[in-house]
Amino acid sequence: MRHPDPERHRLLFRIGLALVVANFPVGYGGIAVFAVLAVVSDNPAWLWGGAACYLLSWLMLGIGFWLGGRPAYDYARRFWHLRRRRSRLILLRRTRADRGKEDRG
Repeated sequence: MRHPDPERHRLLFRIGLALVVANFPVGYGGIAVFAVLAVVSDNPAWLWGGAACYLLSWLMLGIGFWLGGRPAYDYARRFWHLRRRRSRLILLRRTRADRGKEDRG
């Protein structure tokens, strides 16, 4: 959503970006938490809470796209890609460090 005021446009972009980035943890995190609650309490009614969190995450995604537009989507995509790449590099460094310890020890 493009706003004529540049300051307002930046604010809407940031809000949209935050919603787009946060929708994944809210959706799947909510499902996981409510699934655990359903298992622990032996009450399957908790699963409705997980479904509500998942639907809320889709609502967040839609509003985020509407507010942030295509640039927010592209930015969020790069964010998740870099985060995934960074975690792979950290794992690779740990693996190499562990191999080095085995060779020395």
